[in-house]
Amino acid sequence: TTQAQQITMTFKCGEMSPTRTASSDTRIDNINLYLFPVNGDPARHIYIAPVRSVVLELPKGDYALYAIANLGSDAGDRAQDFVRTLHVERNPLASDDSPVPMSAQQAVAVRGDTQIAVSLVRVVAKVNFSYSVAADFAKSFRVKSVQLHNVPRSAILFGSSRADNAGAVADMAPVETSATTYTATYYLLENRQGKNISINEQQQKNETRAPQYATYIAITGEADGIKVMYRIYLGENNTTDFNVTRNRV
Repeated sequence: TTQAQQITMTFKCGEMSPTRTASSDTRIDNINLYLFPVNGDPARHIYIAPVRSVVLELPKGDYALYAIANLGSDAGDRAQDFVRTLHVERNPLASDDSPVPMSAQQAVAVRGDTQIAVSLVRVVAKVNFSYSVAADFAKSFRVKSVQLHNVPRSAILFGSSRADNAGAVADMAPVETSATTYTATYYLLENRQGKNISINEQQQKNETRAPQYATYIAITGEADGIKVMYRIYLGENNTTDFNVTRNRV
């Protein structure tokens, strides 16, 4: 038998691109760790709660490492194909203050005693939202509600995730407000709806050109007795892009 090497592992979650995070974004309560030997030897799985650095003894060789943070329970011994297709669920209608789900996937080469830093990536995007009603417009316009639409119910932990059917998304409960200024922060599971390169200007990023399950914020109100709705589609730009990408603000 090959001699076992001591592997020390530490876990962290860095900043969200492109801004600094609040401490709640980096909270890690528990980790499911999987190590699959490339040569097909039996896998190792450990559940770490509370989270600490871990020392493992492993034979020399190459491994595929998968880590899942904040699942909340021990996922048990699993085959690599199963782990690769794991999804995380979040109920858009529940007010969820639990730590955000995270994952990491990396190749590990064990040649001797080794230290490995596992860098976790959030499966959610952070949305900082605010509006203000211009003073002149406030004389005739009143906001009635703010609501997030097409929020994903689940996302794949490893790979990129896209809602592709009506059952995969839900609308958050509308927030009734008549405030002239409003701010909110949301954590949304990844929803990569792609691009529509036919859009040339911001006004065209609308219902007729958006992908069917693209995530958007709806602001309803009334202007001079006429009902109005603003739809703000999320994405990497104000025109063509409808991707809500994990680990981004």
